[in-house]
Amino acid sequence: MKIGMQSLLTMTFWAFWSLTASLAHAGDVAAGRAQSIPCLACHGAEGISDHYLWPNIAGQSERYLVKQMRDFRDGARDDPWMSPMARNLSDRETDDLAAYFSSLPAAAGEGAAQPKKAKTCVACHNAQMTAANSLWPKLAGQHKRYLVKQLLDYRAGRRADPTMTPLAKPLSDQDVEELAAYFAGQ
Repeated sequence: MKIGMQSLLTMTFWAFWSLTASLAHAGDVAAGRAQSIPCLACHGAEGISDHYLWPNIAGQSERYLVKQMRDFRDGARDDPWMSPMARNLSDRETDDLAAYFSSLPAAAGEGAAQPKKAKTCVACHNAQMTAANSLWPKLAGQHKRYLVKQLLDYRAGRRADPTMTPLAKPLSDQDVEELAAYFAGQ
């Protein structure tokens, strides 16, 4: 199998990240539960949001949640709601919150037909849309409108990722709607 230079660099980056991330502090579920009160307004009492533009974080991998909170905190990601909430979190607090929310059961979808373009997504997020790598999000059971927004943000360059941005760029609006409906329904 021939591997391109960009793919090789991306795999090397993720391998290095996986090694260094595994050396981090393991989160404390009880401490995370105690700190989670501010999170509940947007992400729900059990990590499942009532608002269609906010993600369900219950059942996401601990490493993914840590990375996202730290990206919001450190300015690598920007959101008018989440960035200010994460700005003052310590590494230990992000670890503990991630441990708590990852320990909760994930939202379940209602089923949807698989569009042809979803085959590309399955390579990373697997057939159950639960993520093959703990640094990638689980897509199953997310709100459709939230997923549409994320795909449109990747496509427009408002959210950057070395893998997702180039994959989202060629998607039509119809592709985005179909993919989001499929992921939400899993």
